[in-house]
Amino acid sequence: AIEWSGYQAKAVSAPKVSAVKGPDGKNAVRIEATASGKYQGAIGKFTPPVDFSKYAAVEFYVRHNITGKGMVIFLESQTGKVHGNFASGSSKKWSKVVIPLDKDSFTAQRGNTVTFSETHTMRITPFSNMSKKGRFMEFADFKLLPKTTGTKQLKVMKYVHNGAKPTSGENGTTLTDGNKKKN
Repeated sequence: AIEWSGYQAKAVSAPKVSAVKGPDGKNAVRIEATASGKYQGAIGKFTPPVDFSKYAAVEFYVRHNITGKGMVIFLESQTGKVHGNFASGSSKKWSKVVIPLDKDSFTAQRGNTVTFSETHTMRITPFSNMSKKGRFMEFADFKLLPKTTGTKQLKVMKYVHNGAKPTSGENGTTLTDGNKKKN
């Protein structure tokens, strides 16, 4: 189970926590700034602590009214603190987030190596963007995805062209960034 609280950071008071409805009527939590101040966010306490080394990814839904589409997640355990950035989707719509629990997706603090172990707390902040009263983040349907063996298909959740949009075949179904020759 996750017990949610607000992370005060540089505000005079911590954000308030309330229950809301998430996607498909699921239970969700809303973390809303009650005062101005940078780096506010959410703290989730795991009771009992969860061994993140046994999982491949964290999956959840997020909705917010914050400028900026990036957030950072901190995982705190007995072996230290690691953090990773993730895209939080567009504001005001529920977006599904999947954060891989791998050493390439996270950075360790104070020059330590990234290790996942028994985690007691996570903190999620939209960097300095939740700095005004009334700004909020909502989270629903947190899941820890198990590790798998073998091959697995990857699902592209979003694809963005850098530069001019290239041609994409007759039906618009082939990604052709770069130099594609005839099949």
